Amino acid sequence: MTQLIPLEGLKKKIEITIPDSVSISAENYLLAKADRLADICRLLKDDKELSLDYLSNLTAADYEEHYEVIYRLVSFDKNHSVTLKVRLDKDNPSLSSVCDIW
Repeated sequence: MTQLIPLEGLKKKIEITIPDSVSISAENYLLAKADRLADICRLLKDDKELSLDYLSNLTAADYEEHYEVIYRLVSFDKNHSVTLKVRLDKDNPSLSSVCDIW
């Protein structure tokens, strides 16, 4: 089983390169801004310390007030993982693809 990456340190690492792009939820996941998703995902995959090179699960949830797209990212080499979510407004549910990243 993989270890969860401590979110405070991960948030700080992301914010150095991509300021004001993520927050931490009370449910232990990162919440990314939709317009920065591709940049965040590239960083999570390419950073040598993180090496989150496997998208193990991609799903979505439909809530009354918004949609959520949920990414479960894993590094087999580092034996750690993180859950990344993006909230989308129901009036404009547009999001960049990550197909070229993984």
